[in-house]
Parts: sequence; structure tokens; C-alpha cells
Amino acid sequence: MKGARPILDEEIALLKKYFSIKEPHRNDDRDKTFILLGLYTGFRCSELLSIRLKDVWNGFKVTDYINCRKRDCKGKIQGKTTPIFQDCKDMLEYYVKNHCKNFEYLFQSIRGGPLSYRQMLRCIKSHFNACEL
Repeated sequence: MKGARPILDEEIALLKKYFSIKEPHRNDDRDKTFILLGLYTGFRCSELLSIRLKDVWNGFKVTDYINCRKRDCKGKIQGKTTPIFQDCKDMLEYYVKNHCKNFEYLFQSIRGGPLSYRQMLRCIKSHFNACEL
């Protein structure tokens, strides 16, 4: 990466529009949920990939907070608890109900473990390049 900068609200709106008009793909809901959850919560990619389904879903609805364990956070000093806002709750509820049957992790690979960091970065890059961000 040639430098980091904050993502503007207009760019988030552009990403949402992109996902609504692009040709459907089987992983679009996963990618959209991952990207927007990361933007809304400020979690790192590795922290998002370590979230288990039980951390955000109580069996009936999305919880009010996401808990990230100490061992999954940078520095491994302390864990994080972040509130989930209504936009994220709606998006997570749709994703969990439609795509997370019998999953252990929120973003799970075909093999059953958490999705790999490298694969998720590929997905993020492809979507951001398609939006010209």
C-alpha cells in the first residue's frame, strides 16, 4: 500500500451502491459484510476474521456488542468490546440468517476454519479497485 488515509462517507456510499448494482456473486454478501463491518467498527482484518458466530449472534438475534478476545487483538494485552449500530445489525442479521448455517466463525472458509487473511485482502482489493478507490 502506498499510504493509508481515512475512507470518506462518500466513498462508503459508493461501496454500498457498487454492491447493490454489480453482477451477483456467491461471496458478495460476505465481502460486503466484512468491509462495512470493518469500516463501522474500526476492527483490523485479523480481528474481524477471528470473530466467532457466537460473538455476534445469540441464536435469535444480533447482539448489541462484538467481543474480540485478547489473544486476537494486536499486542494481545486486552480484548475489545465494540457496540454494533443498527445499520450493522441489519446487515449482520441478513448475512447470518442466509449464509451462516452451522458456522463456527462469522467469516468461514470452505474448509471450515476462519477465512485466510490473504484471501480476504484479495477480495477487498478487487472490490476497491472496481469502485476506483
